[in-house]
Parts: sequence; C-alpha cells; structure tokens
Amino acid sequence: MPLAKVGYVNEIREICAQLQEQGTTVQYLVVANGAGCTMGGFLVGAKHFKAPFEVIGVSVLDKPELAQGRTADSANGIARLL
Repeated sequence: MPLAKVGYVNEIREICAQLQEQGTTVQYLVVANGAGCTMGGFLVGAKHFKAPFEVIGVSVLDKPELAQGRTADSANGIARLL
C-alpha cells in the first residue's frame, strides 16, 4: 500500500516548484488528516525535498490520536519504500 502513497511525496515537489515560480513563500502547509495517507506522504516529501514550510495536519477524526498513529504508519511505510 505505501506505493500508492508515493504520489503525495511528489506533490510536495510540485508545490515547492509552484511557489518558486510565483516568487511566493509560505510558512505552513495545512492538511486535513484522517487516514494519514496524504499527511504521511507530505511529511516525507517535505523532508526529502527540503520544503521551506512546515506541514501541519488537522485531524478530521473524533480521536486525533488515531490520525497521528495512521500518519506515522504511512510516513514510515513510504520512507521504507523510497
């Protein structure tokens, strides 16, 4: 399943490129976080591509600790794959 999440890593590269093209800087990229797939990929991508912003997840679940655990699992699986 981590292979399907690698696209989120590449999305960070695209966001960084668009920011650079526009001459725009941002401090934060805020992401809705539920299953942890997007957030996990964004965290790995931000680290890999040395993104100039911090990725912040906002839990959309009743229990934020579930999103945190899922995010950690997703990020670790993606990092192992790459």
